[in-house]
Amino acid sequence: MEKENRAIISAISLIVGLSIFYYLITLSTVSVVTRAVIAVIMLFVLSAILVQVNKFKHLFGAFLLGTKSGSKLIDDITKLNPRFWIALADWGTVMSFGILSYFIFRKQFGIKTLVVGIISLFVMIGIILPYSAIAFQFISIPQITQSASSAQAAPSTPLGMIASYIWLGVVFIGGFGLYVLLTILYAALGILYGLAIFLYSLISGAPNYTAISSQTPGVAPLIPGITIPLLAGLATLAILLIVHEFSHGILARVAKVKIKQIGLLVLGFIPIGAFVEPEMRHVKKLKPEKQIRILVGGIAANLLFSIIFFVLLILLVTYLLPNALTTKIIISAVVPNSPAFGIIPAGSQILQWNGHPIQNFSSFTNATSSQPFELTTLVTDKGSYSLTSNAAGKIGVDIAQLTGPKPNLASNIIYFFYTLFSLSFLLNFLVGALNLLPIPSFDGWQIYQLKVKNKKVLRYIAAIAVVSILILILPWFYAH
Repeated sequence: MEKENRAIISAISLIVGLSIFYYLITLSTVSVVTRAVIAVIMLFVLSAILVQVNKFKHLFGAFLLGTKSGSKLIDDITKLNPRFWIALADWGTVMSFGILSYFIFRKQFGIKTLVVGIISLFVMIGIILPYSAIAFQFISIPQITQSASSAQAAPSTPLGMIASYIWLGVVFIGGFGLYVLLTILYAALGILYGLAIFLYSLISGAPNYTAISSQTPGVAPLIPGITIPLLAGLATLAILLIVHEFSHGILARVAKVKIKQIGLLVLGFIPIGAFVEPEMRHVKKLKPEKQIRILVGGIAANLLFSIIFFVLLILLVTYLLPNALTTKIIISAVVPNSPAFGIIPAGSQILQWNGHPIQNFSSFTNATSSQPFELTTLVTDKGSYSLTSNAAGKIGVDIAQLTGPKPNLASNIIYFFYTLFSLSFLLNFLVGALNLLPIPSFDGWQIYQLKVKNKKVLRYIAAIAVVSILILILPWFYAH
């Protein structure tokens, strides 16, 4: 009877949670940030209920679901080509720690692996990552995406070029491990500098709100259905989690370590992590280079899959996507007290303007004029209108160009894979790179534990990394 009660309470909790989540997805009148905050709170509450009712093991508010099934699949994959997985881990070590890896892990691989890894770093930084803007269009967090777009579109200046070369040198010398650590530290110092300017201006009696209002958060929630597309987002999270953890498991099996269980880390009903639990007694008996291969295996696999999904993305964009897309001009907002106010609803698609067909922003620009008190006729998907422009020659509509799939099944399938490949390319890289941070429970922390003899120094570095991440959260409370 107790099991039945637990099942009933769990089912009711999940139904209520899913209902709230669905409501948040469809609630377009509330900002994305507000919906994301409500969703996160709801997921934590739901996890707390499920943990309490079912006595689940839990970690940082999420609960663990483990099983012994799946270890045979890992064994079968391992037997196919063990040497490939060793080579992948060694390549990932160079990607993670750059030229320094040859000196830190010199017993683990030779100069050939180092050269291949350094070339891969150049390809990743110089060719692949500049396309990350494609993926950012599917992340609905204006503070983050606008900052990313601005950074990529920023004009080249002598100072900017010097900074770019410095960061490029950091990547080659210390790999993505050093790059990520210094990046979050640099971003955190920038936020503290802005706060210091604001506080000084506040004390001096002339508050400088610009110093903090334009700051960008460095941490953002990626929630399928709210901040990233629902289906493609769930598929992306599943792929990167499976890729990361299975690679840990495969490298463990290459080293003859048994797998106790595999499972998921779930927040509410959304998987936010996965785990493959090897027999730690056996792992600790391994030589350091074998332990490092196990630890870096997940990172290497994420970086490799980031490259694979980038190639798939470019092929899809080149050969399939152009025939699946359509562009339209919509009225994103109507200016209060303008000729169009209260007449044309926001969200309308403009089909014709003064008799000219409208397909994109260029055709819209060619069709419009700015003559005062001119009669303007437009046809939208919600009706036809005739309005007289104001003294500035405007009828008072803000327009936006939207690109999406054509209204047919084939185009929607192509667009789904366009979204999936874009997000998988970006998020596999981010998950792999961020796991290199020397933070407890991250792969990087365990790697550094094996190589850094002065544990006090390591703890200081870990504290700096954690504090930097907490500082990166601050702009959510006062910026924009």
